[in-house]
Amino acid sequence: MGNKFLYVDDEPQKAKGIIKPIEDAELIFDVESPKTWNDQKSYLIESKKLNEYDGLLLDLKLQFTDNHNNDIKYKGSDLAQSIRTDVKTGKIKDLPIFLCSTDTLMISILDRTSYDLFDKKYEKDEFSSNENIKCEFISFAEAYQLLNHKNDFKSIMGKDLEDDELLPLQIELSKCQTPHEVVYLINNYVIKYNGLLLDEELLAIRLGINHKKSKDWSKLKDEILNEFKYKGILNGCYDRWWQSDLLRWWKITFETSLKVLPASAKVEALIKKFGYSNITFLSLPENHRFDTFWYKCRLSENPLEPSDALRTIEMPRFVWQEPSYISFAYLKSEERVREDIIPFLGANELRIFETL
Repeated sequence: MGNKFLYVDDEPQKAKGIIKPIEDAELIFDVESPKTWNDQKSYLIESKKLNEYDGLLLDLKLQFTDNHNNDIKYKGSDLAQSIRTDVKTGKIKDLPIFLCSTDTLMISILDRTSYDLFDKKYEKDEFSSNENIKCEFISFAEAYQLLNHKNDFKSIMGKDLEDDELLPLQIELSKCQTPHEVVYLINNYVIKYNGLLLDEELLAIRLGINHKKSKDWSKLKDEILNEFKYKGILNGCYDRWWQSDLLRWWKITFETSLKVLPASAKVEALIKKFGYSNITFLSLPENHRFDTFWYKCRLSENPLEPSDALRTIEMPRFVWQEPSYISFAYLKSEERVREDIIPFLGANELRIFETL
């Protein structure tokens, strides 16, 4: 039996066409028209109808004319807020709630005003072009199914609480009252931010590898780096690797710190140890001095060492989140877009930028 979602949209026939590209035996949708506010809440919450589903997809604007010719209008975000509140009272189980709309502007506004209500927000035309959407629906549904029964650290993160650097995350997880709060924390502040976990781009950078030019990169990932793969919630749609496990493995294997070596030395060591002949090291970007690459430029694909960049003013919310930088290679390039750069720089960094 696949994961079953309820999709509420005031244009149900069009809605069926929207979700058709992702619907199959693994992901099933019931599409329904909205009801009046009180009837909708009674139907979903009081009668516990939502407990029959693994997730909910809401249209942003729910508006229609009822049987008494009254114009009914409310937002999907209002309904989501009511559901999140009633989950805390124990009336219904927790479940992922996704938003979809044709109104790009309204979605961006909701990102600032109702950012913590929805697990994901989509434009409706994404369903026919974004191959990851189906994976996200299933992974979020499975995460909530797990968290409705288990909330220990190992179940959530897929590993034991063995490193001191994981203690701040454990403290934050202990404050979460619902599965949604756990999923929101992990998705938005652990998976989306490099620190405890590394995405593929930064994994390659820290190993000094130009993965786009390395035919053996997939082999290295599957045969060696898979040992450090993140196996916690949402791992089905987001590939991440544990940084602490990577650094520990490198130290044991090569008897030196990964952070201090230039890219060429890292790749040379990997080739000598494991015999991969088709791995290319990252070259030094123009206007950079150091090839001990550790970060990726916030506005480009340039690998960088902090001495060759300006740090952005973005302040990490949690101690495990790493800072971000904009590389000199981008800041001095003809491709730079001043309007994109300025919002990320503080006063001191802006003065330096103006002199470049």
